[in-house]
Amino acid sequence: MTITLATLASATPQDVFDQVVAHAREQRRKSLVGGSGSDGSSCAYRGAGDHLKCFGGALISDKEMEELSIANNVAWKTTANHLNIHAHEELISNLQNIHDCFTVSQWDSRFSHTASVHQLDYEPQHIDEAVIPYADGYIPYAGDDNE
Repeated sequence: MTITLATLASATPQDVFDQVVAHAREQRRKSLVGGSGSDGSSCAYRGAGDHLKCFGGALISDKEMEELSIANNVAWKTTANHLNIHAHEELISNLQNIHDCFTVSQWDSRFSHTASVHQLDYEPQHIDEAVIPYADGYIPYAGDDNE
């Protein structure tokens, strides 16, 4: 079952965690839009291009984003309060923090920590940053890693 806002209350914390981790391992880069970040971008439920989703956004269907008029780049708690959906709020806020505040190369260790705090099962797996085509070759996604 794919978890969306409509099914979030019936999902277990492990289900929520597993779906977000699977999403992170597949996407392997942040979901960003132009904004107020130090590089001119900010994290967003739906990022620019390639159907990118942040970790909270991975739990919101495209139809829900449109029909519920969800603001694209606000904290999960703001969205939860606006929609009166509080299931797994602390867990999702923690996961959203991983997306927003850590580099892709740090995600695995942060997932491990979050699993420990929330008493969830987690099998560590290093997440390599995705590369995107650029001119004559490939470069890591700009703005995602400060290394």
